[in-house]
Amino acid sequence: MVRIGPILLLNGNCTYTLRQILSMSSPVVQNSYAGVIRRLGAYAVDAVLLFVAFGLLLGSIVGLVIYLTVGFDWMQNGWLLWAYVFTVISFPLWLYYSLFESSARQATIGMKCWACASHA
Repeated sequence: MVRIGPILLLNGNCTYTLRQILSMSSPVVQNSYAGVIRRLGAYAVDAVLLFVAFGLLLGSIVGLVIYLTVGFDWMQNGWLLWAYVFTVISFPLWLYYSLFESSARQATIGMKCWACASHA
């Protein structure tokens, strides 16, 4: 590309003024974003899945292990209650979202079900 005053020479073949170049239409990439209903549906699927997987299954197992080793007094101890919440809720949820959204599909299971994925 060579600029000669207000005229640009592109590829040695054609001459265009700056105004002509700016008025040329370029292909516009359209992104289709998921609406509110799809996002809420995806969140509901993820919430039910996570509640069943982590809240009921993992929560019951970890709670039973803590109860059998320490007894029922673990709920009165702040440290053990924090450890229970971290191992049953905080860490698994963080792991679920971070691993699924950093995967090749960049979507959770709920996003895949409701076609909210950016690479679906």
